[in-house]
Amino acid sequence: MKKSLRKLEKDRTGSFLVLSFEEIIVVNLAIAVAARFLKSNLARGSGRTEIYDFRSLVTPLFCRWFMKQFVKREFHSRSKFFACLLTFCAGFIDAYTFIERGGTLVAGQTGNVVFLSVELINQETRGIEVKLATMLAFMLGIFLMTVFQHHFEHSWRRLSSVFPLILTTTVAGFLPANVPHLYIVPPLAFCMGLVATAFGEVDGIVYNNSFMTGNIKKTMVAFGNYARNKKGKYLKEGLFFVALLASFVVGAIISTYLIQFYLLKTIWLVSLILTAFLLFRGIQYVRR
Repeated sequence: MKKSLRKLEKDRTGSFLVLSFEEIIVVNLAIAVAARFLKSNLARGSGRTEIYDFRSLVTPLFCRWFMKQFVKREFHSRSKFFACLLTFCAGFIDAYTFIERGGTLVAGQTGNVVFLSVELINQETRGIEVKLATMLAFMLGIFLMTVFQHHFEHSWRRLSSVFPLILTTTVAGFLPANVPHLYIVPPLAFCMGLVATAFGEVDGIVYNNSFMTGNIKKTMVAFGNYARNKKGKYLKEGLFFVALLASFVVGAIISTYLIQFYLLKTIWLVSLILTAFLLFRGIQYVRR
């Protein structure tokens, strides 16, 4: 909170006391000192003096303040948290389609170009049409979102571009292994193209939530600028790109691990994560 004064705030659940961050720290320290003093001076002689831990009364206030500030700052469509969430999903889906759906990447089109070139040279034509269709579908998603981007300036309209990805990942989990990959991977790539174009900027920082080559470059550029200029904004930018890279890697690792147990249904985790975020965002919007 910006003000350091105690104030009384009303909400739908009743009235409660809201403290600033600085006040909560001071109160916790004061209670800890007072409790230690009372325990050492009052709990003497005969009988037993119970000393209640009043910190248990302050801790909920701190948790409520922290969650309120975090949710207000990070649970929206152009937050760093949501950027990392989308990047996690991209790594998760890439690992899933590569392992379970014919060795094709949905987000990493550079890898598809390499695989396609190798297969052409080796005259392995079995997966060429899937990789080619995947690249074209990804390009089409980017093209359509760019053409109609002026219709998605509002936060909720921009979030609506996530719905096709939720629907496609849900359906993909139901489809058995004998369904041709051509009917599964390109639709996923199309949806990833939509999402990659709709969400590509956070606090003036342009990023990519689908593939990591550009993000790796921007990470090193940001750290290089910080080493040269010693400006904090470059350090924060570099750390943000590190978080994106970590999110992608963690998504791929978790996907690879879960596939051992859930096989084709592993992709449902992406649907659950994105649906949970949209539901939370909807509740947040209604309570305004």
